[in-house]
Amino acid sequence: MSVPYVKFYASDWRAGVSLLTDFQELLYFKICLYNWDTGLGVPEAIVSRLFRDECEGIADALKTLMRMHKVVCDDEGNLWNEKAISEHKEAKKRRDSAQNAASNRWKEKKKLKNAPASKNKLTAQCYPEPEPNKVRTDNFDGGGSGRVLLKSETYDEARSAAPGWDIYNLESKWREWSGDGIRTLHNPDRAFVGFCRKHVQGKRL
Repeated sequence: MSVPYVKFYASDWRAGVSLLTDFQELLYFKICLYNWDTGLGVPEAIVSRLFRDECEGIADALKTLMRMHKVVCDDEGNLWNEKAISEHKEAKKRRDSAQNAASNRWKEKKKLKNAPASKNKLTAQCYPEPEPNKVRTDNFDGGGSGRVLLKSETYDEARSAAPGWDIYNLESKWREWSGDGIRTLHNPDRAFVGFCRKHVQGKRL
């Protein structure tokens, strides 16, 4: 089942592909689209099938995308973009949460219909106390890379901290600067936003 929607920021996309050719950007978009929709990497052997017409230069375009860290190829030969996979997971959580909420409302409504209760008790059942927020425990990518994943909201905060800058380029610099120490960070999301704020301070685009 496909996820309901993913967040897409046109300005970030345009900034991130400014150094790519039109064909490289198209290939990059098709790979991201596959990641967004399925949550899976694209097997390198079937990349050509992403195009309806025969295309030349796919291999060279892939090398460029991987060299620029736009696309990662794992040990099993699957191509994926970290941000696209992360957005798929966030969208799946929204879908599952909405489905669970709808299921719980239906069960509660059925329970109230079959079990007579006082007016006060009905009111309490119709408006249950909200559940506390759960602690996030999926910081690491489950696709085998072991890379720390950032929340979608973190990118929004980073854009506010570094307006006009290419957030994904700053993310690459942050990961390179952090090295293996990124795995031991108590709050990598806050660390990334702080890095963006300090990195652009006093600098011009």
